[in-house]
Amino acid sequence: MYFYSQEGRHKPASFFAIIDFVMELDKRKKVDQFINVRDKFEGFILEYDYLIQQTHRKYRSTQKSYPHISKLFLKIVDSFNANQTVEESIKNALTSRDFSYLALQNIAQPSDEFIAKDFNTNLKSAIYIREALQNAPRCKICNGLIHRNSISIDHVQRRQDGGLATLENGQLTHPYCNTGYKN
Repeated sequence: MYFYSQEGRHKPASFFAIIDFVMELDKRKKVDQFINVRDKFEGFILEYDYLIQQTHRKYRSTQKSYPHISKLFLKIVDSFNANQTVEESIKNALTSRDFSYLALQNIAQPSDEFIAKDFNTNLKSAIYIREALQNAPRCKICNGLIHRNSISIDHVQRRQDGGLATLENGQLTHPYCNTGYKN
């Protein structure tokens, strides 16, 4: 979800931006601050992906746009950690000089006269992604979405505290949340 559009198209600029973003978090020792607001950040990416597209269009290439997208991600995470709402965080970003070119959009719903009888490929992808994300498992520590290939099974009550390996004492988590963030 971090580097695919709502229609299921891969976004190379977002891919490079996420890599840069994670490297910056690590360099600044802010990975745990990201984990604190991961679920909120994922909501931002889903709802405001058009801001990422606006940045990409402004700089006209993946190589030129990804550092600015990464910088936007860092600004949003910092705002979330300052207990700002999504709306306040976006307003804060849009009023800064770095992102003054960004504009909020009202996503218009198509009127009945433009609705087709058959689903086109983009709409099919959007429906699939919406359903998949609504039903995706979430990490029990950070509440972020978990990919099926990146799951860790965690003790609810830690082993050190007498927790047993039982069905009731197990939960799905991200590997990092289980072994790094939690500790």
